[in-house]
Amino acid sequence: MAEPVPQAAASVVYPESDGKPVESKNHYEVARYVMGAFHARFGDSADYASNHGLYYEEGNPKKVVVPDVYWVADKPFRMLQTYLLWEEGRVPNFVLELASATTKKRDAGKKRKLYACLGVKDYFRFDPVGGLMTPILQGLRLKDGKYEQVPAVALLDGGSSVYSEELKLELRAWPGPLPKLRFYDRATRQVLPSEAEAREVAERGQQAAERRQQTAERERQTAERERQAAEREREELARAYAALREQLAARSAPPSADGPQER
Repeated sequence: MAEPVPQAAASVVYPESDGKPVESKNHYEVARYVMGAFHARFGDSADYASNHGLYYEEGNPKKVVVPDVYWVADKPFRMLQTYLLWEEGRVPNFVLELASATTKKRDAGKKRKLYACLGVKDYFRFDPVGGLMTPILQGLRLKDGKYEQVPAVALLDGGSSVYSEELKLELRAWPGPLPKLRFYDRATRQVLPSEAEAREVAERGQQAAERRQQTAERERQTAERERQAAEREREELARAYAALREQLAARSAPPSADGPQER
């Protein structure tokens, strides 16, 4: 009897995500901000995705983890549906998980062990709704196969900052009814804006450029009117001068021979 032919690995279905809905609007907004910031910062020079299945054992679709955001250095950006570790050959350098009531224990336990086992160097967690984590931003750095806490720095405005060695960026967080997360670039001393913030800045810049253009056009028109007025004044002076010369010439001309003779 012939041996059964094993199912080809290529026929195994690897779902794109876990199919679970986004926990809250702020979960979505934070993930959207991170993806927009990555795009603005790295463009196509790095690979990153949100809520995509990361499969780490070929042929076994149950061996999957779905990071809220992952980032892979020195790998061109592609619109992948799934991240198959055995095909990509690269473990994400950075993972960010957004805490929720149903995931916070798994993020701190099972996922932490798995990411360490896979070799994810920077593993960060953020609480986008508040009340789930203290502090709301926590960073871990892989060292000798185990995660060590990355020290947080208190900010003067009440926020906190944790540095990612992989991203070469600070993650800054502020508590509140809706906690806020932003990336900070130490080299430029600037916060990476959200997509909406970047659009607002661009719109303000465009409006300022339009105002400058309008001001320049008004100044050009004023200068043109002044030039035309000066030209008219020169023409009037030239005409007046010409008329005066004609009058002077007429007065100084000798009497005509055909004119009346004195007796």
